[in-house]
Amino acid sequence: MLFHKERSISVIWTAAVLVAWAVVSSAPMAGAQPPQDAMIRGEVTESGTGLPVPNALVRVEAGALVNETYTNATGDYEMWLAAGSYNFIIVSGAHYLYFESFSIGSGETLWKNATIFPAPPRDANIRGFVNDTDTGDPVTWGRMVGVEQTQGYANFSWMDSVTGYYEMDVIAGDFQVFTDSVDGYWYWETSITLGSGTIYWLNLSLTPLPPANSTIWGYAYDASSGLPIENALIQLVINSTYQNYTYTNASGYYSFSVFSGNVEMMASAPGYTSDSASFSIGVDETIRQDFNLSALNAVVYGYVNDTSTGLGVPSAVVNANEMTGLFWNQTLTDGTGYYEMWLVAGDYWLDAWAPGYIGNSTTFSIAAYEVKRVDLGLTPVPPQNSTVRGYVNDSSTLLPISGAWVEIYNSTLGYWNGTSTDVTGYYEMNTPAGELQVQASATGYFSSWTIVTVADGASAWANLSLVPETSVVQGFVYDADTLAPIGGAWLSVTNSSGYWNSTTTDPSGYYNMNTIAGNLTMFASATGYATATREFQILESEVLNLDFYLEPLSARIVVNVTDYLTGSPIAGAWVSAWNASFQWWTGNSTDASGQTWLDVIVDSLTVRVEAGGYYPTEIPVVTQADQTIYLDVQLYPVLSETAMIRGYVNDTLGNTLEGARIYASGYAEWESETVSDLTGYYELWVVPAPLTILATASLHGPGWANISLSDGEVMWLNFTLDVDTTPPSVTNLTSLPDASISTNNPATINATLVEKYLQNAGIAIGMYAESYLDQDNYTLILQYVLQADGGPFPTLPVDLWPTGPDTYEMGAFWNGTTTGGWLGDGVSQEYLGAGYGDFGGTSYYVLFGRYDNSSTPSPIDTVAFFNDAGDLQFIIDMANGTFVDTSDPTAVFGAMKIMIFVNSTTLQLYGVAFDVDMWWPTASLVFN
Repeated sequence: MLFHKERSISVIWTAAVLVAWAVVSSAPMAGAQPPQDAMIRGEVTESGTGLPVPNALVRVEAGALVNETYTNATGDYEMWLAAGSYNFIIVSGAHYLYFESFSIGSGETLWKNATIFPAPPRDANIRGFVNDTDTGDPVTWGRMVGVEQTQGYANFSWMDSVTGYYEMDVIAGDFQVFTDSVDGYWYWETSITLGSGTIYWLNLSLTPLPPANSTIWGYAYDASSGLPIENALIQLVINSTYQNYTYTNASGYYSFSVFSGNVEMMASAPGYTSDSASFSIGVDETIRQDFNLSALNAVVYGYVNDTSTGLGVPSAVVNANEMTGLFWNQTLTDGTGYYEMWLVAGDYWLDAWAPGYIGNSTTFSIAAYEVKRVDLGLTPVPPQNSTVRGYVNDSSTLLPISGAWVEIYNSTLGYWNGTSTDVTGYYEMNTPAGELQVQASATGYFSSWTIVTVADGASAWANLSLVPETSVVQGFVYDADTLAPIGGAWLSVTNSSGYWNSTTTDPSGYYNMNTIAGNLTMFASATGYATATREFQILESEVLNLDFYLEPLSARIVVNVTDYLTGSPIAGAWVSAWNASFQWWTGNSTDASGQTWLDVIVDSLTVRVEAGGYYPTEIPVVTQADQTIYLDVQLYPVLSETAMIRGYVNDTLGNTLEGARIYASGYAEWESETVSDLTGYYELWVVPAPLTILATASLHGPGWANISLSDGEVMWLNFTLDVDTTPPSVTNLTSLPDASISTNNPATINATLVEKYLQNAGIAIGMYAESYLDQDNYTLILQYVLQADGGPFPTLPVDLWPTGPDTYEMGAFWNGTTTGGWLGDGVSQEYLGAGYGDFGGTSYYVLFGRYDNSSTPSPIDTVAFFNDAGDLQFIIDMANGTFVDTSDPTAVFGAMKIMIFVNSTTLQLYGVAFDVDMWWPTASLVFN
């Protein structure tokens, strides 16, 4: 992506790489600051001429922390800094932007010379006056900044100290214009397009910030020792538009005077990971917010080498990303290709890239206090002796689009290039041979892309048409409870074809955004609120008003996650929560102490906790406004099956039982089973943990045992099962009414059940369908399952209560309905009961059955999924979870009908059978 907005306080543009200009809306609060005992110095010269560039702005920034100076008449500069990692930016109105990143240590002097490229003639002009919205007085401090979004160009002008007037000469193009360093006022920005020779008057009124009558204070601590951290940088953003920062003192203390709004904070310090927090603060409210920072206690180092020469690659960017998202760090290689970084212990992705090379990556693990070497090789990009060219036009008018940005990407090589179209809409770029993705974008248009392949030394054409954003969606974003407007809310709009645009609300909660016509989905979000979603249709050139009311995240769930076996905290565990409709969800990772919190809506929620190497768990939670719920969660480690149970299964008559089922469970979600051989012997590998072992056999009562095994232990466990030749019987079956049953006239079904062993038994009630051999054939309509531990697990409501030894009365209600439909191919069909449920976020009708084709040795067990219209969507092989080929002309599917066999005279229940007796081609299969 070539242009991006970080909230509404940062603008990112491209020169050679992406660059962020953090716009500080207010002066920093007073507080302790780390010593500025490091120096960066160098010379700025012009490419081609080698002449020095005087009066160029040299900007060094780390988030909200900004240092600036200007080059002197000989192009030299120097600047004192605190130790840390920084972005390095050079702005000169007659040149393109310059950017790179660097790190500097305490007491270090770093020479950083820069060569900047001349820009085209500055024959366009932006000028205007800036005043106060409330008083009309001129705003006489701060500056206006203009950034050309696609060419990597910027210029700025300070407001006149008397009149508030500003003026800057710029190149032609699409500009983002915004205020910077205007203390005491809300941030302001807009987008404009300038042609060659254009003079653009841009007058603006700035809204003063509200009174800072609230207070945020707290401490920064070392997460391991609990000791305070001096000179920690505390950064703060309110309503995504106001930014401030301060430093902690020797006691680790900090404070801010602020106005009410939605707050985002981050704490950082050299040698530590960062910590963050989000919350809302009211008028005249005081909030304490402490931060716990984990020390960087591991080091990765190595060399980035050229694979063709073996020499080091200087100034390569090296990134280390901890795989759970807990930590990230970046550095540059020195002149020999050497790099080193401090990390926290964990598993990492390490990648490196440099101009003229194909990027490379690897993975590694590092322990606390470990020093590890990891080298990477970069392969030079092949010769760029091929060409891609084309035209970009408006899809409606077919007129050329001047200044459209076109970029190409070769995913195999990791190669990227970009350029702008000329006045005829034409572009041309050199590239290595291969398959390229070509994408074009322009202000006011939906971006478009295509794939082309260009041979070595050849030229390929890629013409692109862009759909104009002629429609407008606008409105306000409010707090659903207080109806107060929400400034800084983020809104995005998208469609199923990949279109996307976004904006933010101003302090009054208002937004305005161009979009293409069609069916669209819009999202509105803000710190401290649940995201809202709206689907809508907008016509060509229509202006549509859409207001959003965001539900506050007025409850909090604090989760502490530990290992079930050791009690140790689990860092990087993912904790998520969602409501029953899945329309809202959130998530966060645990810190080094195993703790995290989620700000949530008031609702019935499911909280899920998961971590690598552990079984996940889910907890139902009901939240209330202004409530904090604390959850202590123990995750069970995934264990290897290193213990064994073995033994024999016999019955009370002394018979060995072949085919008896031995089922082990009881440790989280782990389970395993086996069957006994012809001698009644079995053996089963299990996890070393407390377990429940269940033994069952046909015509016998069950047996079970609770055991606990250690790693490597082998336990003999024999079972003797009671003989039970008496099948369960159902008598006195009645249905009132027994005819004309419907949703308005439900039936009450009663019966007497006699069965000695109900454990692991099932009760089913069927509806008469047809004659089947010498029994009656029933389709299942109600079912009730009893687990081996005696706990009921109802799949459908059936009441059961004891009335005597081994005797129960059974009761149920049925409204005459069952989920089902007609399965067939348009020629013949049969009526079947079916399941209905969610799969991958979509609801389907589900039929179990068998699949066969000309290459399958025998039919396989499968599940068929149909949409609400009855069309077959896909069939899944139950054995391995893969999709079978439904387009195969020889493929057929048959449904397994769930049947209940009952003797018509005695009402004796015989059981459930599966039967496939009709097959249909999958190519014409429907379910209605």
